[in-house]
Amino acid sequence: MKILFISRAYSEPPQTKACGFFGGETTHRRPLLRPFIPKLKSGAFWCRGKSSGGMERFSYDLIQAASSHPSLTTNHLTHNGPRNTSPLFVFLIIPKAIFVARNYDAIHIGDPILAIVGWLTKLILRKKIIVTVHGLDISYPNALYQLYLRLFFRSFDLYLPISKAVNKKLAKLSVKGKVTTINPGISKDYYDSSLTRAQLSKVILEKNTNPLPPASLSLLTTGRLVKRKGHAWFITNVLPRLPSHVHYIIAGDGPEKENLKKIIDEQQLQKRVHILGRVSSHDLKILYNTSDAFIQPNIKVDGDIEGFGLVLLEAALCNKPVFAADLEGMTDAIIPGHNGTLLPTENSDAWIDTLNSFIATPSQITEARTFTLENYSWQSYVSKLLQTLKDI
Repeated sequence: MKILFISRAYSEPPQTKACGFFGGETTHRRPLLRPFIPKLKSGAFWCRGKSSGGMERFSYDLIQAASSHPSLTTNHLTHNGPRNTSPLFVFLIIPKAIFVARNYDAIHIGDPILAIVGWLTKLILRKKIIVTVHGLDISYPNALYQLYLRLFFRSFDLYLPISKAVNKKLAKLSVKGKVTTINPGISKDYYDSSLTRAQLSKVILEKNTNPLPPASLSLLTTGRLVKRKGHAWFITNVLPRLPSHVHYIIAGDGPEKENLKKIIDEQQLQKRVHILGRVSSHDLKILYNTSDAFIQPNIKVDGDIEGFGLVLLEAALCNKPVFAADLEGMTDAIIPGHNGTLLPTENSDAWIDTLNSFIATPSQITEARTFTLENYSWQSYVSKLLQTLKDI
């Protein structure tokens, strides 16, 4: 089978140094749209690896896994730049997509924002159209965007929500094609048991003026600083009621950063909360392996859903205890008793009681790494995708 992948959010691993605005073919990596590259403002030209979020990593990992599958021939048209330039890609890619798609059995579009590309390709070429649905890309509360989805998004052949929670959101759009939930795989393995607590302290000192005391117990959160992640709720309602030697490390950046700093000052927790900002892959490996536990205390925010929870799996691969809110897509990533614990969202008593029990007797979940490796692989994802395609 031949599949053409089209993605507006795509990036290769950080070690890749090539720069560009659009991507290339799976095998040759040469730009397909060089004549169409717009002239950007100074400093806007992007190098792969500098801006890599969840969707970018998802697209890259999926395309790599598909390209290595013996039953597939693949190609891809991808936008490798920052997300704020991706609307240009959606429209500039249309002629190229229709031209290239003639030689493929199915077209996979990376998210619903590319619906117009899939709709036109299906209309003109009668090809099978597949779309991955991540969550916010269908729940975004904008009237014009929701109209766009109703016009161009509902008549594809196969919809692939990344979790049961996203599947539930998708049902509200009354799509006409087959819907199959397939959880993402995980490709980045940060596990390294040789890393030490001294290296963690060094990262904290380099990123934060407040040191991490030797006898402290550290709880880690990684990811974008947005309201749904629950940082503010945890700092306000849980951390003050935990023992004073418990410290909260936050790696990431985003629009909530200044608000979090304000709350930290109000709660007088400057010495116990460490906001590191963006961290390198090397530092992230240290954080995962030397922190005592990973937490993701998400809260419910209308119009902003946690589609899955890839960072939860990254922490579980490092055999770290993972405590996450029993909410949305995270319930697909964490299976209690196997790779973590799910706690009621915004239930401070439940969080405090559970964390206090862990703090009293800190331990790792020895099964977490094995379970995660066995149940969340990209090879499995592609196999399920192919089987579903055969059924439509």
